[in-house]
Amino acid sequence: DDPFVDDYINRLGRRLLAAFPEQSFNYRFYVIDNAVYNAFAAPGGYVFVHSGLINAMGSEDELAGILSHEIAHVYCRHISERIEKSKKLSLATLAGITAGLFLGSGALAIGSAAAGQAAGLAYSRQDERQADQIGVQYLAAAGYSAEGLLLMLKKINEKHWFTEQEVPTYLTTHPGTEERIVYIDTLLASDRYRPGQPPAENTAADFKMAHTIITASCGDSDTALTQMKIRLDQNDKDPLSDYGYALALSRKSRHQEAIGYLKSALEKQAAQPQILTTLAIEYVLTGYYD
Repeated sequence: DDPFVDDYINRLGRRLLAAFPEQSFNYRFYVIDNAVYNAFAAPGGYVFVHSGLINAMGSEDELAGILSHEIAHVYCRHISERIEKSKKLSLATLAGITAGLFLGSGALAIGSAAAGQAAGLAYSRQDERQADQIGVQYLAAAGYSAEGLLLMLKKINEKHWFTEQEVPTYLTTHPGTEERIVYIDTLLASDRYRPGQPPAENTAADFKMAHTIITASCGDSDTALTQMKIRLDQNDKDPLSDYGYALALSRKSRHQEAIGYLKSALEKQAAQPQILTTLAIEYVLTGYYD
């Protein structure tokens, strides 16, 4: 429910949608606080990405690739068809999910419930190939390279060394990952799927900010603190390293320390609105109202 993350992922989603043919409903994009590697969509244009998957990303191209693929599933009505064919999902469950989605503010909670049902809605290999082909086509039209999607699939596929119980949910709901890697690699060789005009608005910096917020604010607080400390030690010149560590410290109620790192971040990137806002919150939490 972070305002910056929510705004960013929906702006990116709308930019991708502008390349697709017009559809009859408005899409909404959400980040679910869940370490599991997964992304999925619901009928009516609701797209969910787990924080764990975003945490593993290194660029906006990777996130754009995943979102475009999920948009393509909705566009092709794959989810609706899976629901119609599924014997595992009751009408009551579907009604609850749908009602919750339309409430807007309750979508994240309902999204978690929907995630629990995702295994019952596994796509076919044919669905995946079609979503990849269409997703890559409009991804390129939006000015993004499918190299990002290819890299993300390789990262997900590397999780195969886990035990059967620990295989990423994405691999069970989006089958044929190795085949998809080969297929997308083939598409990239065609001029038709090469990126067009880059987006007019450069949001690479916004991706880095959103990624920092998600890494520092989601999942286990001790793990987040360790991750952000390592990042700070490795790159203490980057203001986002200070900012991320401050966010992680705040989760541990170490607000005075967080204030120090936020001031350090502002010395490196003066007047950055998101850092200033967080500093204001920390001042309130410590009673420094003036």
